[in-house]
Amino acid sequence: MSKEIFSPATLPPPTGYSHIAKVNRGTLVYIAGQVSSDASGKLVGEGNFEAQVEQVFKNVKLALECGVQPLAASSAPHTL
Repeated sequence: MSKEIFSPATLPPPTGYSHIAKVNRGTLVYIAGQVSSDASGKLVGEGNFEAQVEQVFKNVKLALECGVQPLAASSAPHTL
Protein backbone atom coordinates (compact mmCIF):
# COMPACT_ATOMS: atom_id res chain seq x y z
CA MET A 1 0.00 0.00 0.00
CA SER A 2 1.40 3.38 -0.97
CA LYS A 3 0.39 6.84 0.13
CA GLU A 4 0.84 10.40 -1.07
CA ILE A 5 0.53 13.44 1.18
CA PHE A 6 0.50 16.81 -0.55
CA SER A 7 -0.87 20.34 -0.77
CA PRO A 8 -1.45 21.61 -4.32
CA ALA A 9 -0.64 25.21 -5.24
CA THR A 10 -4.29 25.73 -6.27
CA LEU A 11 -5.34 25.69 -2.58
CA PRO A 12 -4.46 28.12 0.22
CA PRO A 13 -1.07 27.52 1.83
CA PRO A 14 -1.52 25.18 4.84
CA THR A 15 0.06 25.85 8.21
CA GLY A 16 1.17 22.68 9.96
CA TYR A 17 -0.84 20.19 7.89
CA SER A 18 -1.34 18.89 4.34
CA HIS A 19 -4.53 19.32 2.33
CA ILE A 20 -4.64 15.84 0.82
CA ALA A 21 -3.68 12.30 1.81
CA LYS A 22 -4.22 9.69 -0.90
CA VAL A 23 -3.93 5.99 -0.07
CA ASN A 24 -3.51 3.73 -3.11
CA ARG A 25 -5.32 0.59 -2.14
CA GLY A 26 -8.62 1.06 -3.90
CA THR A 27 -7.84 4.81 -3.81
CA LEU A 28 -9.05 6.41 -0.63
CA VAL A 29 -8.59 10.19 -0.46
CA TYR A 30 -8.77 12.24 2.75
CA ILE A 31 -9.33 15.98 2.40
CA ALA A 32 -8.42 18.37 5.22
CA GLY A 33 -11.01 20.89 6.39
CA GLN A 34 -11.17 23.76 3.93
CA VAL A 35 -11.52 27.49 4.57
CA SER A 36 -12.66 30.41 2.43
CA SER A 37 -9.17 31.42 1.28
CA ASP A 38 -7.90 31.48 -2.30
CA ALA A 39 -4.67 29.92 -3.59
CA SER A 40 -2.65 32.93 -2.36
CA GLY A 41 -4.07 32.57 1.16
CA LYS A 42 -6.30 35.66 0.88
CA LEU A 43 -9.71 35.48 2.60
CA VAL A 44 -12.54 35.44 0.05
CA GLY A 45 -15.83 37.15 0.88
CA GLU A 46 -15.02 38.81 4.20
CA GLY A 47 -18.37 39.39 5.92
CA ASN A 48 -20.22 37.56 3.11
CA PHE A 49 -21.28 34.07 4.22
CA GLU A 50 -22.48 33.01 0.75
CA ALA A 51 -19.20 33.99 -0.92
CA GLN A 52 -17.23 32.15 1.78
CA VAL A 53 -19.28 28.97 1.36
CA GLU A 54 -18.79 29.11 -2.42
CA GLN A 55 -15.01 29.40 -1.93
CA VAL A 56 -14.95 26.49 0.54
CA PHE A 57 -16.72 24.21 -1.95
CA LYS A 58 -14.44 25.43 -4.74
CA ASN A 59 -11.47 24.44 -2.57
CA VAL A 60 -13.02 21.03 -1.81
CA LYS A 61 -13.55 20.46 -5.55
CA LEU A 62 -9.94 21.46 -6.32
CA ALA A 63 -8.63 19.15 -3.59
CA LEU A 64 -10.72 16.21 -4.85
CA GLU A 65 -9.59 16.79 -8.43
CA CYS A 66 -5.97 16.66 -7.28
CA GLY A 67 -6.58 13.39 -5.46
CA VAL A 68 -8.85 11.64 -7.98
CA GLN A 69 -10.18 12.16 -11.50
CA PRO A 70 -12.16 15.36 -12.21
CA LEU A 71 -15.62 15.27 -10.65
CA ALA A 72 -17.52 15.73 -13.90
CA ALA A 73 -15.74 12.73 -15.47
CA SER A 74 -16.27 10.43 -12.52
CA SER A 75 -19.10 7.95 -12.37
CA ALA A 76 -18.31 7.10 -8.74
CA PRO A 77 -20.20 8.95 -5.98
CA HIS A 78 -18.31 11.47 -3.87
CA THR A 79 -19.12 12.40 -0.32
CA LEU A 80 -18.77 16.02 0.73
